[in-house]
Amino acid sequence: MVIGITGENGFIGSHLMICAKRRYGHKVLCLGRPFSLGPDTLEGLDRVIHCAAVHRDNNPESIYDKNMEINQSLIHMLNSHNLVPDIVMLSSIQEGDGSPYGSSKKDGSALLSEFCKVKQTAFLKFNLNNTFGPLSQPYKYSFVATFCFNILNDIECNVSDREITLSYIDDVVDSVLIGCDDNFPKYRTSVRYVFDKLMFFKNSHLSNHTIPQFGSRFDFLLYNTLVSFVNYPSIPTKFMDRP
Repeated sequence: MVIGITGENGFIGSHLMICAKRRYGHKVLCLGRPFSLGPDTLEGLDRVIHCAAVHRDNNPESIYDKNMEINQSLIHMLNSHNLVPDIVMLSSIQEGDGSPYGSSKKDGSALLSEFCKVKQTAFLKFNLNNTFGPLSQPYKYSFVATFCFNILNDIECNVSDREITLSYIDDVVDSVLIGCDDNFPKYRTSVRYVFDKLMFFKNSHLSNHTIPQFGSRFDFLLYNTLVSFVNYPSIPTKFMDRP
């Protein structure tokens, strides 16, 4: 299968690219942004996994327009080259929450769904919750990544008791590539539990170079994510200042 991935340099996109190639043996086309690949490169495109999106911006109100421009650019590229692939849209549980990002995901999904309906191809959407795991950039996508980086560098974390649902990157990627809508584990927890567990792993085990006993798969995944941030490069101050 020939799969095109948008946003392939991002957290989820990079995992999808690696897994699609190595685990499933697919040919992967990195569509980049803007979508400017020629027809010869795109020949035989079976499926597009659409990850590209703007999550944050100095002007939050511009997020909607930028994301809709990305969606429209993808459709323009497909139409320009007479391509009719199936489309997998990575959306968010923030759809419909009234935020510029959530609204752009909702309207972008409708736009791509209509394209597939007209072209008589399949459309599948994943409303993803908070996804964590290795390779996520701190201060950008996942608060778990930010916690891991801060804890290992003795930087204060902003901790609350807010309950949250998390998913692990490998589970999400497998579900997307198999095409099983939201068929992956979801972990109901709290921000404070995540912080406390990561602090425990650092103080009781990383400092002593020992491996802990894990009470659950979720705890193991948190530990695995924390370890991936050992020797992580420093983050420029301009990113650390983001909310």
